[in-house]
Amino acid sequence: MGEISADDPRLSRIRSTGLLLGPSRQWHNAVEVNANDWRWWAEVVDQVEQRVAAGYDGVFFDTVDALCHRSEAIQRFEATLKQLDRDHRSTRWFINDGTCLRTASWDRVDAVISESRFGGFDWQSNEFAIVHNEINRGAEIRRLQGLQARRPSLRVYVVDYIPSAPRTLRHRACERSAEAGFEIYFGPISLSRIDPLQCRLLR
Repeated sequence: MGEISADDPRLSRIRSTGLLLGPSRQWHNAVEVNANDWRWWAEVVDQVEQRVAAGYDGVFFDTVDALCHRSEAIQRFEATLKQLDRDHRSTRWFINDGTCLRTASWDRVDAVISESRFGGFDWQSNEFAIVHNEINRGAEIRRLQGLQARRPSLRVYVVDYIPSAPRTLRHRACERSAEAGFEIYFGPISLSRIDPLQCRLLR
């Protein structure tokens, strides 16, 4: 939501609008966009409309966390989500992270798919690693748990794939996520890098 991939076919067109701000501070090979500008959200709505028209019954909004340091951008996203939910009541909405959203906005979200709460990506080594200091993530964990308690239908999935860590540390990351009440998600990438049975046995 806060950036566009450098290899996205829309990049040249969006660059011509003046919406690009420069290299993303969060993701390699991505360009940050001016998410304070309503033209960007018109682009988002257009992309969603195309997918709903094509028959998709759910939409995933990625990198919502990229907006968390920009209050105006978060407000734009929340307004856009409200509009889309009003226009497509049967469509399910999935977001990446987004713990900074106001509580009311979560009433429109069906599931959050987040990176591990206990693992993180190290851009210098270009690999995932166990987060030894979990204090900074404690508030995010409590926020997600609070949202689940308020709305039991909200599903929280975490992606625990940490290929560079020893098996015991990978197991611990899954274990901590399960203890927090989150569900373990395995996608094509993570399945190739961690034994899913490791986490499944914990539930």
